[in-house]
Amino acid sequence: MEEEKRRQIVEISGIAFTCFQEVMEHSNEEEKEFINNNFDIFINIFNHTVLTTYNLLKK
Repeated sequence: MEEEKRRQIVEISGIAFTCFQEVMEHSNEEEKEFINNNFDIFINIFNHTVLTTYNLLKK
């Protein structure tokens, strides 16, 4: 069961990272600049998403 939860967390993390890559790839220069200037916020959102997912799977 724990191994399945870990696999799901890794999978969800990969999906979240892929979504972020897609956003960067399809953003115009102004949007990319905004993301780069606020990168710490986006990393915090990413980390929060992964941790929330992990905590939900632990239940």
